[in-house]
Amino acid sequence: MHARLRLLLLLGPFVWPRLARAIESAPAGGNDLARRPGRGRGPAPDDAAARGTAAGVRSGGPAAAVPSGVIRADVPYDVVSADVPSDVISTDVPSDATLLAMVMHRLAAVPQSRARFTEEKTLAALRMPLQSSGRLAYRRPDRLEKITEWPQTEVLVVRGGKLFLTENGATRTVVLAAEPAIGALVEAILGTLAGDLPGLRRWYHVAATGTQAAWRLTLRPRTTALAKFIREAVIDGVGARLTRLRMVEANGDTSVMTITPA
Repeated sequence: MHARLRLLLLLGPFVWPRLARAIESAPAGGNDLARRPGRGRGPAPDDAAARGTAAGVRSGGPAAAVPSGVIRADVPYDVVSADVPSDVISTDVPSDATLLAMVMHRLAAVPQSRARFTEEKTLAALRMPLQSSGRLAYRRPDRLEKITEWPQTEVLVVRGGKLFLTENGATRTVVLAAEPAIGALVEAILGTLAGDLPGLRRWYHVAATGTQAAWRLTLRPRTTALAKFIREAVIDGVGARLTRLRMVEANGDTSVMTITPA
């Protein structure tokens, strides 16, 4: 399997097969999967916007300048490629603003965490779901590890605005600022773990329902660009711990990760 497609299929809830196919069709650059924004898609966003990832906001960096053609919304963050149509996706998901603030506050207070996961991906192209299991580790402000132990060993690490995948002794790298779509998908889980509501709102409408003891966050894309890949992310949790992550791709393919304490 082509290395770029293989990498993206392994990201589990971070990306989806449809996004993998889109990047698979783009020119490859050796083992380094990073590419300049906008290559083959018209004008690229300016460098300030490319640097203005949610990780940058989380670490205290300045808010990104908004390039021309960006989709405006009702929050001060929204950075997408310059060739996105000028329309905004609305959401009608009910939300408890007080609960959302409390959940984000509790998550933001967690310095690090470890957990076990089992994952099941249901793809229209396959008769049977793909299953995997392994370990997760998070450390503030922006380090996340997904170590798949079964059916084969793979190590995926997000840190410092980059994504690293190690398998069969080789490591491949994605620079998230150069791949804003992948960065937005990674942010769905990393921003939630960090309790970073402004970071999440750069890309998603965020709604909270339930109670502090058993809550649910629903993330839906703010822009048509991101909506080409994801329909919604639903994150369940108890207290300051995530218990389940369900991602639904635009074409209906799903990925469900069940998370338990290590």
